[in-house]
Amino acid sequence: MSRGYVRETVRQMITSSGMTTPFHESINYEIIPTEQTWFTIEFNSENTGIDTFCRDRTETGVIDFVFSTLPGSGDTALIAAAESDIQKFMKSIDPNGKLTLLNDLAPEEFTGGDANQYYQVIIGVEYSYSFK
Repeated sequence: MSRGYVRETVRQMITSSGMTTPFHESINYEIIPTEQTWFTIEFNSENTGIDTFCRDRTETGVIDFVFSTLPGSGDTALIAAAESDIQKFMKSIDPNGKLTLLNDLAPEEFTGGDANQYYQVIIGVEYSYSFK
């Protein structure tokens, strides 16, 4: 779980980045997408530390972008859409300078359990968030 600032800033970045795949908020919401291809996000905080020089705190973690499509359509179009959208997202800059997008990870297949009705690919984006 990531801090509220990270969550809200990422949502704003998604809105303003020009990503073309429809975004559906799924954290604590029941969703029923009508689009064939769509994505959602999950947050994973990995570490919080204190800078010994200026006593600022830093949270690092990964934002998981979960791209979904209907089964039986292969992986080529979904991976192409996911990689294109992540490239757009990675150009986002936090106007307050607190959240930095560090690196996008290679796509991985995401099963989400046996009851999953979609074919899914996940791309993680590593971040660093500085706060006092």
